[in-house]
Amino acid sequence: MQVAANMGELEPCRRIATFAIASPQDSTVHPVLPIFLHIVLPSLVATTDMQQPPEQAMSVELLVAIISSVLNAALQLEWAMSSVSTDDRLVLGQSSTGMARRLAVDLRRNRSSAVSKMILKRLGSSPPFIAKFPVFKSELGTK
Repeated sequence: MQVAANMGELEPCRRIATFAIASPQDSTVHPVLPIFLHIVLPSLVATTDMQQPPEQAMSVELLVAIISSVLNAALQLEWAMSSVSTDDRLVLGQSSTGMARRLAVDLRRNRSSAVSKMILKRLGSSPPFIAKFPVFKSELGTK
């Protein structure tokens, strides 16, 4: 996906990743979204920290787009499921707000990572995103 993103094809990459990561699984398969956010993403951030500026900027763009899209998809899925079912089971393993809260804490904790700071800044500067996930609001106005 990185090669396609570097060629300016960010939107298809975001859509494919969102579909793959935020699709609900049956109850015998672990949900992919929490695994991505809390296990895979930290290694992607570390790898991106080692990239040079042109590639790093595109990688950050791609990560921000994917994070924003998958958390929004998770929230929409929760709303849809709650409107048609009385079952309180979380189809993605955790609530979207819980995943966002933990992600924000994990990114803030990684103080030595320029990429973590860039992701926090980008997510925190998106009014539609912070309206749904206010845990990122505190990043407005920070360096």
